[in-house]
Amino acid sequence: MKKMELFLALIMAASFVFPVLVLPAEEGDTPQRLNKDAYFLVRQARKALYQKEEQAAYDNFIKAGEVYAEIARRYPDWQADSIATKIEQCRKEADEIGRRIFKIPDGYVEIKRDMTREGNRYDKGRIDEAKVKRTGENQYEVGGNTVTLVEEGPLRGASCSCPDYTYRGRKFGFACRHIWAVVFKENLLK
Repeated sequence: MKKMELFLALIMAASFVFPVLVLPAEEGDTPQRLNKDAYFLVRQARKALYQKEEQAAYDNFIKAGEVYAEIARRYPDWQADSIATKIEQCRKEADEIGRRIFKIPDGYVEIKRDMTREGNRYDKGRIDEAKVKRTGENQYEVGGNTVTLVEEGPLRGASCSCPDYTYRGRKFGFACRHIWAVVFKENLLK
C-alpha cells in the first residue's frame, strides 16, 4: 500500500511540474491533427480546381494556409521547414486563383511589388509618407488629397482624388505620389 501511495504522490507532483506529460492533449489540439485537417483542405481545393470551382478552391487554399499558420504559431518547432513550405504553397495557389476570379474596380491602380514607378512620384511618395493621416477604414488624407484603398480577394487597389492621378495615373495605370505615400506608410508591398 505504501508503494501505491508513493507512486500516486509522484504522479501528482509530476503533474504540477510537467503538466503536458501527464495530461493528454485534446484531439484537435495536436499539430498532427491540425496538419491532417490542412492536408484535407488542400485536397478539397485541388478537387474543386479539377471540377472548375475556382471560388471553392480559393477558399480552401486560404483556410489550409490559415491552419498551417496556426501550426507554425502554436508549435514553432514541429516540422518548421515543411510547414513554412506548405504555407507558401497555399498562399501561392490562392494568389494565382484569386488573380483569375477577382478584379480591381475601374478607376483603381493595383498595388503590387512590380508597380510602375513613373517619373519622380515614387521618391515624392517617400517624402510624403510622414503626411499620411488615416480618415476612415480604407481612406487616407495626404496633402489635402484623399486616397482610397480597395481589396478584392488577394488584390489591392488604390485611387486618389488629386489631378495627377485623375488625369494621368488612372488613364495610364500608375500611382501618384499620394498613393505611394500610403503604400509606404501602410507597408502594402509586403
